[in-house]
Amino acid sequence: MNKNALVTAIISIIGLILALVLGNFVARESYGNLGIIFAGVALLVLCLTLLKNVWVLIPLCASLIGTIGISPIPLQVNEIAILIAVVMFVVLSAMRTIPKFPRLNTYDKLLFLNLAYLVTVYARNPAGLLVFETEIIGGRPYFAIFIALLGYWVLQHVTLKPKQAALIPVLACVGSIASTLISAITAIFPGLAYNIYPIYTGVTLEGSADPMAITREGENRKGYLSGYARTVGSAMVAFRDPTRLLLFLSPVLALLFISAIIAALLSGFRSGWAFLVAMTAISVYFRAGLGRVLRIGLILLAGLLIAILCQSAGFELPLPAQRALSFLPGQWDTRVVGDAQSSNEWRFEMWRQALTNERYIRNKLLGDGFGFRAVDMQGFQSMGGMQATSSEQLQDYFLVVGVYHSGPISAIRFVGAVGLLLLTVFMIACARYAWKLVIRSKETPFFIMALFVCSPVIYLPFEFYFVAAGTDSAYPGFILNLAFLNMLARSLKAYEGGRAEIQNLKAET
Repeated sequence: MNKNALVTAIISIIGLILALVLGNFVARESYGNLGIIFAGVALLVLCLTLLKNVWVLIPLCASLIGTIGISPIPLQVNEIAILIAVVMFVVLSAMRTIPKFPRLNTYDKLLFLNLAYLVTVYARNPAGLLVFETEIIGGRPYFAIFIALLGYWVLQHVTLKPKQAALIPVLACVGSIASTLISAITAIFPGLAYNIYPIYTGVTLEGSADPMAITREGENRKGYLSGYARTVGSAMVAFRDPTRLLLFLSPVLALLFISAIIAALLSGFRSGWAFLVAMTAISVYFRAGLGRVLRIGLILLAGLLIAILCQSAGFELPLPAQRALSFLPGQWDTRVVGDAQSSNEWRFEMWRQALTNERYIRNKLLGDGFGFRAVDMQGFQSMGGMQATSSEQLQDYFLVVGVYHSGPISAIRFVGAVGLLLLTVFMIACARYAWKLVIRSKETPFFIMALFVCSPVIYLPFEFYFVAAGTDSAYPGFILNLAFLNMLARSLKAYEGGRAEIQNLKAET
């Protein structure tokens, strides 16, 4: 059989069928279907080009949380990326061209213990869809966890070569910059948002600001900058010593780092500012020890002092930046100070009600599961929904759906005190795992990747308990974090094995 002739015949038949289908859509002016076909062909070509490297879509698309408007499936782009990688890896697995799934380690077992407990939570509180008239709706976090598990399965098959190590932060930055640019452009030019939205929903629409800011004056927070600050900022301090960045010894990376600092301030979120400071401190510690951390701390204090003096001298910072720094003494705008104080009081009151009112958390020991009662949502919608609510009504809505801006309290709401204990053990174990991997990766080509992947995991227990977190959105992150840690561990093992073999060969010769 002439294989070349067979391949040519198959390609010709497929091309003919596509030509007929496309011609039919053009004649009918079905441009949406036309776009879907072109996108499908582009994805197929991409997958065939990447093959085993299709996993790169996972870090690349991690920040793209919008959906594709023309797609019949309401999935986020980052979820579609995982599914594409899964399909490709299933094919490669059937062809036996990828390594077998590795044996589970202690951290994997802790993860699956948490997931097994989550199954019991769902069994006691099954969440469905409003169209099916189920009592509990809003169970999408379960689906997001399932998608993350598929991503975990893909990444468990990946072992990186030394030259690929720095690819992870680069891919993450590209995706984050793209997402931020789309949001920023549509925020500056609102008219574009309604043109882009039918194609990609991750835009900034008028009136789509943080719901917590609806009843407050002068907030004007730019939440879309927070993701950029976290991703690009942590990548820059992974690539270079923060001291070199602050001294502009690496100009391009320094400018990106400064832009991340500015983005963290303009976002108006104190949690984003705290994350960037933590990533910088961790990077400095692993590079040069505690003494250098203290010196960087002094530089940071000097910068903050300059900002405070400029504010006092009449050079007012933007309101979101003032809000992010309002915990420091200074002549900040009274609206910003009042807003920050009321925000704290608003949250404290919400936490008090959540823990003391049986209406919001019915089973504090074992949890109520993800989702909320349909009757509560219908009651909120009857009051006008998110468009016409007082601060108290909005607070009641957050209490009902579990948006507490507190890791421990949201964990008690969804998985109970038992689930919180299991999550805490898992987070601390992973932080310890990440710490060891960073130390192990020093003096290797994997150090940059280790800092980028491990530093957020080391900081996570503190952020979860004392800064801001939501358990419903955190589970997928926990799963993928562990997948990347395992990838790093396997890659280091392969690298160390290769070096040992080379040294043995040299010793023999």
